Order: sequence, then C-alpha cells, then structure tokens
Amino acid sequence: MLALHMSFADFVIEYWMLWGLATSLTLVLVISFVPDLLPGASQASPVEITRLINRERAVVLDLRSEADFAAGHLPGAIRVERTLDPERIRGLTRDRARPVVLHADDTLAAAAIFRSLSAAGMERIYRLRGGVEAWRTAGLPLAGGGPIESAGRRG
Repeated sequence: MLALHMSFADFVIEYWMLWGLATSLTLVLVISFVPDLLPGASQASPVEITRLINRERAVVLDLRSEADFAAGHLPGAIRVERTLDPERIRGLTRDRARPVVLHADDTLAAAAIFRSLSAAGMERIYRLRGGVEAWRTAGLPLAGGGPIESAGRRG
C-alpha cells in the first residue's frame, strides 16, 4: 500500500518496475520520432525530392528490402544493399555535383551509406522525409511491379 508520507526515493525503490516500464515507454516514444533524423543528411519533402530528380538528375538509392522495393519505389530509384562495397560507391559518385537521395526505413543503414558517400566526396546527400507514405500522400507516382534492379548485386 502506498504510504502518504513516502519520499520520492522510497517511491522509486518500492515501485522500480513501474519506473522501468515508464522509462522503456519513454525511450520507445523518443525512438519513434528519430527514424527520419540522419546526422548530416538534409531531409527533403517529396516535392523537393521530385525537383532534385527532375532538374538535377539526383541519384535515388533505395535501401529497403526487395519486397518493399517491388511493391513500390520512387521512379528511377536504384535498390542497393545496405552495405555498399567501395567499388560500387565509386561508380555512384563519379559526378560529385549530382545530388543523392537516400530512401530507407532503417536509420542505421542509411547512416552507414551516408558515411560511405560522404567519405567518397559526395556533399549533397538528402533523405526522403516520411518515406513512401509521404510520397503517396503528396500524390506522386510510384514505380514498381517490374523486375528488381539491385545495385548491390551488380559487378
């Protein structure tokens, strides 16, 4: 039973499981807001990404699973494995002035690709804010249903 004159420290010690649960739920809530944040990569809306693709021939790298890619992806996107080998990075970064758009549902994978591209000299790296759902909500078309072109498997 809860004592009326229990100190805060005693309360925390007595109900440590509740505090652990509250801390865990808070952490899950914070993490749910973090996936769209990628240090260094500028977030861009679907409209901004469309502008980069149409006006500046942005390279769109899709880091999602083959199934997600096949279900629908940004037009012209190249599906890449979550770990790009150095030779493939050099192939994608020949034109360093060309923007790169990362489309990923895994922040850690996107961060690794971002670091690889940055190390290769790419300066204009963007991340699609809101993913495919934001793209659909903006009324923009998706490609999909065809054969999967996987850049991570090319020689």
